[in-house]
Amino acid sequence: MRLSFTKHAQKDLAALDASQRDRIFQALDQILINPEQAELRKIKMKPGQWRLRVGDWHIILEIDLVGQVVHVLHIKHRREAYR
Repeated sequence: MRLSFTKHAQKDLAALDASQRDRIFQALDQILINPEQAELRKIKMKPGQWRLRVGDWHIILEIDLVGQVVHVLHIKHRREAYR
């Protein structure tokens, strides 16, 4: 599998400090290595989207199993993630 970032996700990632970015990249790498062990949760209001929580940050994802791609849509603080 490979990662794909939307422009929104790239902008969200650039706004974070280095330690938060490192934690997020470690969590995303864990999804690529062993997706069954990642704590992914479905988002009820948006079918086909998943959430990965890293501290106070939520990473909103879409997973394409056929194309073997994890699309990172947004990286938001938990209070802003679903607005």
